[in-house]
Amino acid sequence: MSTEDPAFHRDFHMANRRFFGAPCAVYLCMDQTLGTWSVFDLGAMCQSICLAALDHGVESAIAINLVVYPDVLRDELLIPRDLLIVIGIALGYVDLQGPEDAFRSARRPLDDAVRFVGL
Repeated sequence: MSTEDPAFHRDFHMANRRFFGAPCAVYLCMDQTLGTWSVFDLGAMCQSICLAALDHGVESAIAINLVVYPDVLRDELLIPRDLLIVIGIALGYVDLQGPEDAFRSARRPLDDAVRFVGL
């Protein structure tokens, strides 16, 4: 199925909602009294989790779609109301036969997104 096909996008979206078939999800939360700068710390923690998983042969998918129903997550996972549910990470093993795992999105060249000054 071509990435130009609307069915591909529909199927990809639905697979995202099912954690791409991953057997495990990690939810990163932070105290709501913390300032917005704390999100950077959480981002570093998110990256460290993904890198550690990869070191053990486990792939990861960081996805905002995993946290779009915070009330359901709070009820099911007993997450206190004073915590902000920030992001979800799906963890599992790659299946290159699946269209989700074979898909690679286009990337802009580095020079289009970054400007180096004085280097």
